[in-house]
Amino acid sequence: MIEIKEFVQAVEYVKRAECVSYARLESIKKMLGCRLIDVMDYIDRHPMLVYLEERYKYKDKIVTSIVAGCRFKDTVKVKIGSLGLCVIDAFMQTSDNWWTDEGLESMIEKNKNRIWVDEDSYYVPLGLYIDKDVKPDSLKSDERYKDARQCCWLWRNTEEKIKKILDSGIAKPGFYWHGGYNDAYKSEHDIVVNDIQLLEIQEKLNFEIIKPK
Repeated sequence: MIEIKEFVQAVEYVKRAECVSYARLESIKKMLGCRLIDVMDYIDRHPMLVYLEERYKYKDKIVTSIVAGCRFKDTVKVKIGSLGLCVIDAFMQTSDNWWTDEGLESMIEKNKNRIWVDEDSYYVPLGLYIDKDVKPDSLKSDERYKDARQCCWLWRNTEEKIKKILDSGIAKPGFYWHGGYNDAYKSEHDIVVNDIQLLEIQEKLNFEIIKPK
């Protein structure tokens, strides 16, 4: 019987060895030295620890287009067949699975006291800022991405975190100037901060500051 740790390792090894973002069941079977039925049995026993999607084979195809009387050639990928169900991600525990609601809740809890800071620049660094992560307009009010890592408006710089900082009076909205003398414009941000204010946010509001590398 395949153990959780060895399955997770096998998936990662296959991805690295084949330079792809998924692991075919056949490749996992070979990596573990077991039967395909053993791999399927593991997936059936641990459905919340595995995220599966169908993947496809592609080939390059030359296509020709005519623009303004000129003929151009380009290469596009054309789907030619299915690779079957593939393992996209494998996890040690359910709370790690960012494809589930439990994984999203775990991500929210893990990051509730963190704030992400970015640096504005225009040819040269201008200063630091904190902007609220906003849900894309393309998503409905009750809709989110399958991958919780992409749902940053729910766990990263949330509306509640931004409000907490603004209500504290430590920092406030602001802007940095971009452009030159004749085309200058404001790059506006929810919060503009400096290192002293960040230290104050850390000490008084108990936020862990994640600064740009």
